[in-house]
Amino acid sequence: MLIELQNIDKYYPVGREKLQVLHGVNLQIEQGEFVGIMGPSGSGKSTLVNILGFLDSKYEGKYLFEGHSVSGLSDSELSHMRNRTVGFVFQDFHLIDAATVFENVQMPLLYAGIPSKKTAGAVAQALERVGIGDKSKQRPNQLSGGQKQRVAIARALINQPRFIIADEPTGAMDTKTSASIMEILSDLNKNEQVTVVMVTHDPTLLKYCTHQIKVVDGVVQKGTLKP
Repeated sequence: MLIELQNIDKYYPVGREKLQVLHGVNLQIEQGEFVGIMGPSGSGKSTLVNILGFLDSKYEGKYLFEGHSVSGLSDSELSHMRNRTVGFVFQDFHLIDAATVFENVQMPLLYAGIPSKKTAGAVAQALERVGIGDKSKQRPNQLSGGQKQRVAIARALINQPRFIIADEPTGAMDTKTSASIMEILSDLNKNEQVTVVMVTHDPTLLKYCTHQIKVVDGVVQKGTLKP
């Protein structure tokens, strides 16, 4: 089992009261699944994703990753876990405008302590995987939205993470560009067994998923999508 959440409750302080945003979440995600997370605004989707991605450790219950509890790890331990195991793809790309495409994708390797001179091959390979091997010297402001998202996916993959969290990865794109990005994620999932957890408001994207998670008022349900 890659991910297992056991009886997760999450509260936020509101004045002297506590607002509960996740209620007794029990969830299992196997290696190689493509999970789509849907639910109305304010339902708890973002909170759930923050916990899954080791961005939030202040919750009640237990989080098992590959069978080992990560609940109670220090911030530095969680940061190390996050950098080593999770790749993030965001709706607004989170690219560094002053850096080239190559440098944006290279950055996680440098954070991991890999010398710059040893990164060139891995970066080139990651860019080829997402179809923009010829864009390495350009800067983000020279790219289309779809190309920027390809850079973000290459960056998410560069450390060979155990899973990718894609938060509205096609939210600001037209239908054709959205389809091209989803095909990349689907190909990585099917052909390379990359586990993907995707937040989306678009029900048409669920055709790419193997499972769907519904979040309603902090309650989570997971089901298998029929082909």
